[in-house]
Amino acid sequence: MCRDTRTTEQIQGAISAEATLARQIEDDPMSTPQQRNLANLLHQQMNQELTELDRRRDG
Repeated sequence: MCRDTRTTEQIQGAISAEATLARQIEDDPMSTPQQRNLANLLHQQMNQELTELDRRRDG
């Protein structure tokens, strides 16, 4: 696994943006299966980024 070179603030911003988009997709009753899949992928990405933040904190 490659080391994440983004700053902690950049990772936190990405998590916030991903969460917002995933929430919008999930709340849309007209979302397509592809959009719901994207929401799932966003959740996976957020989990990876949260793991990276934990790793940095525990350092």
